[in-house]
Amino acid sequence: MMGSLLEFLKTNRQILATAGFCLFLCAGFVDLSEFLWVSGQLFGDNISFELVVFSGFFYFQCSIGDLNESMAEYRYYEKLRTPSMRGSVKRYDEAFRRKASVRAFQGVSPAMWRGIGDKVAGWPEEAGPPPAEKLLEASRIPLNEVISFNHQAKVPVFLDCLYFSEVTITSTGFGDIIPQGRFSKILVVIESISGVLLVAIGIAIALGGLGSGTSSAAAPPNGHEEGESR
Repeated sequence: MMGSLLEFLKTNRQILATAGFCLFLCAGFVDLSEFLWVSGQLFGDNISFELVVFSGFFYFQCSIGDLNESMAEYRYYEKLRTPSMRGSVKRYDEAFRRKASVRAFQGVSPAMWRGIGDKVAGWPEEAGPPPAEKLLEASRIPLNEVISFNHQAKVPVFLDCLYFSEVTITSTGFGDIIPQGRFSKILVVIESISGVLLVAIGIAIALGGLGSGTSSAAAPPNGHEEGESR
């Protein structure tokens, strides 16, 4: 058993090293995005950077999508915070609640970036989302003080991404996690096709090995052939 495992690691060392290196890059980019945000270099109204990293892309996309979602939510309630809209929001609270989402994946929890909902004072978590009126009040806080990186979400989100990757590459598709971003959908398609190709290549190699083994077993020894020809 140990010999087989060592042989597998030796045979696939380049693939495993590449995958590990890409995972390292991806985790590094997530931490880099946090550093740039804290240092003020990611401050802006629209952040749209989708770096192509070929492993751990789902994890990285979750981070970027959650950051964009936190910013979009803040800007939405900030625009509603006008004298002409306050009365309407107070009267029709549910109608003005933001329903759109720019997260990379629906179903991945928790969010990797905290947003305006976490700044509502005195609102218990078990009570659900805060009312739109309270979110309007929270939007008075400066943007760079509202949005912060959620370190506790790193492991749960990565495990969700690992699970989603396995479900995708095996073409299981339970539907509990759904890609929403355009780039995320492209990556899902690439991984799905890769899974099908890996199975096809594995079957071809297995059948080719069986065929070669049968041919060599059926072939008579050279000495026997020479004796018959004489």
